[in-house]
Amino acid sequence: MTSPPLDRGAGRRWRDHVDRGFPYAGFARGWYQLGWSRDLAVGNVAPLRFFDDDLVMYRDKGGIVRVMDAYCAHYGAHLGYGGVVESSGIRCPFHAWLWDHDGRNVEVPYGEGRCSKRTIKMWTVREHGGLIFVWYPSDSGTPEWDLPPLPDEAARGYFALYPLGIHHEIVHFPGQFIGENIADLAHLKFVHRFEEVPALRECVAAGPVFRTVFDGMTPTSRGHAPVLMTQEAYGVGLIRTETAGPIGSVTLAGLTPIDHGTTMVMFSRWMECPDPSMEGQQPAGKALRYIENNTAEALGPNSDRPIWDHMRYLTRPAYTREEIVTVRRIREWMRPFYDVPSVDEATDDLPDEPFNE
Repeated sequence: MTSPPLDRGAGRRWRDHVDRGFPYAGFARGWYQLGWSRDLAVGNVAPLRFFDDDLVMYRDKGGIVRVMDAYCAHYGAHLGYGGVVESSGIRCPFHAWLWDHDGRNVEVPYGEGRCSKRTIKMWTVREHGGLIFVWYPSDSGTPEWDLPPLPDEAARGYFALYPLGIHHEIVHFPGQFIGENIADLAHLKFVHRFEEVPALRECVAAGPVFRTVFDGMTPTSRGHAPVLMTQEAYGVGLIRTETAGPIGSVTLAGLTPIDHGTTMVMFSRWMECPDPSMEGQQPAGKALRYIENNTAEALGPNSDRPIWDHMRYLTRPAYTREEIVTVRRIREWMRPFYDVPSVDEATDDLPDEPFNE
């Protein structure tokens, strides 16, 4: 079982998203990670808090993960606390009403025997690569795009993902702050100690996927070494990173909003394993050090994290010419995923020219 998520606290407690300048009052449409498959055994029930809402997740007797609104439509009991899985449904701990996998009541163990007038909202869920994902919003019908490609749990050429390749942590800023990073190459030199600003090879927005490819010299214990990174944002909630360098890896960052100012960050790292006899075993040596260092580079005290903690979001930053084709582009690409308009959408006409021309 994964340990509870780390929460290092916030450097500054902003009153709300408006106070810190973030323009979106709602959550972006798309796929988000809820957790890892191995943490939810058959019959297990887990209370969740995401999207400023209370949910309950359970694995039914057939092994399928279900997610629904948390509160019983009878008296409002939270199904995540004492609810019992039966077949494909869940029974309320208060009056034992049974709700099926479509959110319909199928049994009231007293009185008339069933209530057809009340339902509980169900969410679209997928398991993929040993991870559990949900589509937001719950009432938008069929998901609009696929999940990113990931190695499966039995993939050849990798160390085991679980448990040493995963990390989850609560942060006190919107996940979009992290998402925009895949287009911000300059910060890699000044925050992450790259030898120089990496060279951009590709920056493309294609429907629900935003892709950047760059190479540079990353710091290692033996000096700087060449690295090629391909990063793809799938909507605002997921970032897939493929690294070719001192050690190869595939990483998925899940950026799932708890509320408008708090995000659950979930890292899953599949490390390449050069020794066939070690495939599927726990990462060790350079692979394990890479996992630990990568987490520290993202969320440690000397990383982007304290910057994001204290940062006020500017909707009209002073872009350089290079940032117009990278950072500004990813911000404009992210905007349509929010069904709730930004607070300044009517006047947010970003300049076409860099600040210094």
